[in-house]
Amino acid sequence: MADNDAWELEELTPVNNAEITVADSYFEEGRFGTQLTLLCNIDIPIDPVDISFSTFSVWYGVGKGWQILENGGRIVKPDADPTKLAKIHASSRLGKLIARVIKDLKFDMQPRGLPTEAKVWKGLKMHMLRELVHYEGIIDETSGEAKTIDSSILLPVSVSVGGESTTPPMATPTPSVAVPQSSLQPSEPASANGLSDTDKHILSLAVGKASLAEAKAAIVRDPVIANDNAASSRVLEHGLLEQWLASGILQSVDGRLVSAAQ
Repeated sequence: MADNDAWELEELTPVNNAEITVADSYFEEGRFGTQLTLLCNIDIPIDPVDISFSTFSVWYGVGKGWQILENGGRIVKPDADPTKLAKIHASSRLGKLIARVIKDLKFDMQPRGLPTEAKVWKGLKMHMLRELVHYEGIIDETSGEAKTIDSSILLPVSVSVGGESTTPPMATPTPSVAVPQSSLQPSEPASANGLSDTDKHILSLAVGKASLAEAKAAIVRDPVIANDNAASSRVLEHGLLEQWLASGILQSVDGRLVSAAQ
């Protein structure tokens, strides 16, 4: 069929992995209640690489009891205690986005405003990766039975603003697993002979990638790692690759990650 044929079906192409800039942000009423909607410009598409669009919207539910003001500019909770700040629930999608940005990536959102203001997200650059969230005990409205639901969500693995990248906490080696800097000499990279089979597999996936973000994306999408929550957590939340860079097991040479294992 021709491109201008109205009867041609369009395939939905979800963004699984991309570097984006938040062009606009606003609160609105969605299918499941109040939600924050981010209009994202795609800076670098990674998965899928070949897409027909340059922008997309992604929404993050806020929860119940919120009222939208200022044409989507901010939200308030009319029934909340007026002497206390109304807070976003941790289990909501917006709560998960906030937790990833301020807790995992240690990005300071305070100077940008309040979590109830949509403007705080505009202009942020993020490397977004689709992840699977596991919900238990969800009550089915029809049967009244508790169900388990798996749902995907786009969450950042890095965030920056104004062209200056913010270093997430995983850039600092965890003392219990990192090789002490004082024991390493520049001419003597650390050996990876003592790595576990899983670590060696992770290392092989990182080698050849142009950046840590690209390496992390490849690692967490690998079938073996995707089914290993502990391994995924070490890569995304506990800075395994950054530790290897600090200890010399992994190095960046000519714009590519290489293994310095002996």
